[in-house]
Amino acid sequence: KLRPSSMTGVTLLEPNLLVCSSYWMREIYLVQFDENNYEILDKKTTISNNKPTQTELLDSIKTDDGYEIVASNFDNHPLSFYKVKNNKINFLRSCPDINLGICHGVKFYKSDKVVAAVSGCSNPKKGVYGFDKNKSKPFFHLSHKWLCKDIGFIGENIMIVLLCNSAPHDNEKRIYDTAIEVYDIQKQPALIDRMEFKNKIGRAHV
Repeated sequence: KLRPSSMTGVTLLEPNLLVCSSYWMREIYLVQFDENNYEILDKKTTISNNKPTQTELLDSIKTDDGYEIVASNFDNHPLSFYKVKNNKINFLRSCPDINLGICHGVKFYKSDKVVAAVSGCSNPKKGVYGFDKNKSKPFFHLSHKWLCKDIGFIGENIMIVLLCNSAPHDNEKRIYDTAIEVYDIQKQPALIDRMEFKNKIGRAHV
């Protein structure tokens, strides 16, 4: 069964400049746009472990000479990094050199670290991981029994995690509940608050 995914990731670099990625085409695009038109300035094959890869979500951070992009690679090598400079995209590296399973959300945390949301129903490694960009060993791991789908930050140390309690199956009547959790990650992830959304109308998934 094919996954119905096309453009799964996007990150805004400037008010009229973005980077997006295609899951099935295995490409990443630099796009300039306005209210009436757009232009693809550059496109490259998405890479992981020296092979073309499918990508999930993106994030970006401004550097002294352009922008750095991080992409989650779904069920391949977890993260890949790209450089945007002079309207060109170039692959930098893959990280970390370990198999975490299905990697969904990813965000830069400060300038030298990234945080990734990992799921997979039977994956014992699922949860949220924090990585130094140049090291494989995580500086934290938030283990979770639910599936972690995306993450965000409020300020420097407050992390938002979006979760659901199952994954899509062929049974259309299966119900998936969703939750949002708030953590302080200054030392180790400490739960601050949680809001759960009960789905009463049938199939839904985040």
